[in-house]
Amino acid sequence: LDQAGLGESIDLSVSSLQGGTARESVVKEIFLTGGLMNTPGASSRVQAEVRRVLPASFSPGVDLNILLAKDPVLDAWRGAALLAKIGGQQLSDSSVSRSEYEEMGPEYLKEHFASNVYYQTPRSDRERDNKKRRR
Repeated sequence: LDQAGLGESIDLSVSSLQGGTARESVVKEIFLTGGLMNTPGASSRVQAEVRRVLPASFSPGVDLNILLAKDPVLDAWRGAALLAKIGGQQLSDSSVSRSEYEEMGPEYLKEHFASNVYYQTPRSDRERDNKKRRR
């Protein structure tokens, strides 16, 4: 299965940001949520992975603040429930209505700004070297 690991995913996210200040502010505070974060040692692993992928110039001066959700399993649901309760423009801006879905079809979800965009995992140096040798 060819999928990015935790460290590689963090690196892709951080490296996609423009400017050192933006990157530095993002990595200074990381909020962990989701059931996987209940795994013992998850916070320390994330901290180690972030340190590993930071450019050398970041590592010495960047203090990482890793925050774990009070209830990692349900916090994302609670946030979505709160957004639905508040409603208004913020909800309509971040969701697809039934009529939009019926009019545009499931492919529209891939284009909608609030969807999870798929980015192919870049090949590692080892994979590129193996591919060159096979040619």
